[in-house]
Amino acid sequence: MVPFGGVDVRQVLTTGAWVVGGIAVYELVRSSLLRAASRRLDRNVDRYVRERAIRLDRYKFAGRDYVKTEVLNDPGMVEAIVAAAAAEGRTFDDVRDDVDRWLDEIVPAFNPFAYYRFGYVLARTVLNFAFETLVDHESLDRARAKIPEGAAVVYVFNHRSNADFVFASVALASSIALSYAVGEWARVWPLDALFRRFGAYFVRRGFKNPLYHRTLAKYVQLIVRRGVTQGVFPEGGLSRDGALRPPKLGIVEYIASLKADPAFRHDVVFIPVGLNYDRVLEDHSLLAEAKGGVELGKDTLGSRLRTGWLILKRLPSTLAVNAFRAATGRTGRYGYAAVSFGDPVSLSSYLVALGEDVFSLPLEPRRERIRRFAEILMAEIARRIPATPATAVAAALAAREPGAPAPTVRELREALVARIAEWRRAGRFVAQGREFHDISGARRRLAAGAEEERRAELLAEESSMVAADEAQLMARLGLEFLAHRGALLLEGGGADARVVVRDADVLRYYAASLDRLTAPAVAVATAAAR
Repeated sequence: MVPFGGVDVRQVLTTGAWVVGGIAVYELVRSSLLRAASRRLDRNVDRYVRERAIRLDRYKFAGRDYVKTEVLNDPGMVEAIVAAAAAEGRTFDDVRDDVDRWLDEIVPAFNPFAYYRFGYVLARTVLNFAFETLVDHESLDRARAKIPEGAAVVYVFNHRSNADFVFASVALASSIALSYAVGEWARVWPLDALFRRFGAYFVRRGFKNPLYHRTLAKYVQLIVRRGVTQGVFPEGGLSRDGALRPPKLGIVEYIASLKADPAFRHDVVFIPVGLNYDRVLEDHSLLAEAKGGVELGKDTLGSRLRTGWLILKRLPSTLAVNAFRAATGRTGRYGYAAVSFGDPVSLSSYLVALGEDVFSLPLEPRRERIRRFAEILMAEIARRIPATPATAVAAALAAREPGAPAPTVRELREALVARIAEWRRAGRFVAQGREFHDISGARRRLAAGAEEERRAELLAEESSMVAADEAQLMARLGLEFLAHRGALLLEGGGADARVVVRDADVLRYYAASLDRLTAPAVAVATAAAR
C-alpha cells in the first residue's frame, strides 16, 4: 500500500487490528474470570448459609433500582412529591430528582459474601480480641420460638457503644442478617461502601425537610412489608450518663404507622435486646461530653471521630495484651461483652388493648400512643441488659447509703449474693464466661439434684456455697476491671480490704446500666393501655 503523508496506512491498520483484538481478548478473559470467581463466591456463601440454617430475607437481594422504583411509584409518595412541588414553586421532576438522590443515599446494596465472609469474620475477630463475648442463646431461642407465623420482626437495642452495631450483628449472624439505620458519620469512604454491602441504610440526622422524612418512612415501611428483619436503636444515640435515654419515635413511628393501612394485615413484633460491657471504650469521652453540656443521647460527628481515634490508638496494645490473655485462658482485656433477648412484644396486641382507632386520632394524641409503646419497648430492653462483673460491682457500690464508710471486699461479696439472686428472679442474664465454668457445672448439678428430690436442707446448703463462690468471683473480676479503669482502688488485702471509690462518675455510669427492672412487657402493655 502506498504511504499516505509519509505513513504506511496498511501497517497502521494491521497494528490497530492487533490492538483491538488484544483488548477484546483481554476483556473476554477478564469477564470470564470475574464470572467464574463470582459464581464460586456465590456457591461458597450459599453453602455457608445452608449449613448454618441462616435465614436471609429475599427482598434484601432486590436491585437498588427496583427498590427505588417501588418507593418512587408509591401513590402516597407521588402525592407527597406533587404537594412539595406546589408548596415550593418547583416542577414535579425537580422535586422527584431530590427524592431520587435521597434514595441513592438510603437504599443499601446487600452482599452476602461481604456480610458473612468478610464483615462477620473481621467483626468477630476484633471483638474477641477486646472482649470475651457472651450471648444468651437460651433467651434468643425462646424469643425466636415465640415469633408468630408471618409477623414482621424488628430487634430493638439499647445503645451503649459504637460497638453495638458490630456486636449485635455478630450475635445474630447465625440466624439472621439485620438491616440497620446508620447516621451520616458512616457516609465516608470506605465505610459507606462497606455498610451498604452489609445491608445498612443511611439516615440524615437532624435534617428537617418533611419530604425527606416521608421518603425515609416509605422506604422503612416498604422493607417491613417485604419481610426484611431490622435492627433499631430507639434511643437515637449513645447514653452519656450510662442510663437508658427516653425513646425517640423516628423509625418506630414509621413502622407502627403501617397498621393504619387496612391492607397490611400482618403483626409486627419487636424483640427487645439488652447489650452491656465491662468496659465501654468511649466512656471517658461520653462522660466528658456530659459534663461539657452536650445533649444527652445526641451523637455528633466529633464524638464519633474521637471514639474512632481512641479505638485506633489503643488497638495495637489491645491486640497484644488480649492475644496473651487468650493464650493463657483469661478473659479479654476489657472483660465481657454480653447480650440477652426478651420475648417478642406485639404491636397488634398493644393497639387492640388500647380499645380505640389510634390512627383516626389527631397527630399529637396518635404520637402519644406510639410513644407509650416505645416506652414499653425501653422497659423491656432495660430488663434484658445483662449484669457483667464490672456493672454488677458498680451497682452494688452505688446502692450504698451516701456517706457510708468504704465497704470491705467481704461486704461487697455479701451484697452481690443478694443482687445476683434478685436479678435472676427478674429474668436478667448474669454474664459469666470461662472463669465461671466450674460454678456453672455446680449449678447444673444442683438443678439435677432438685429434680432427684434430694434433701431440701442439703440442697440449700450447697446452693448457698455455690452462690458465695459465684459472688466472690464476680467481685474479683468486677474490682479488677473497675480498678483498671481508675474508678476505684483497694486498701489492704484479702477479704478485709477496703474498696475506695476514686471516680464516682465512672462508677455511676456503669451502675446506671442496671438501674431499671420492671414487670414483663405484657403487664406493662396492659397498664399502658388503660
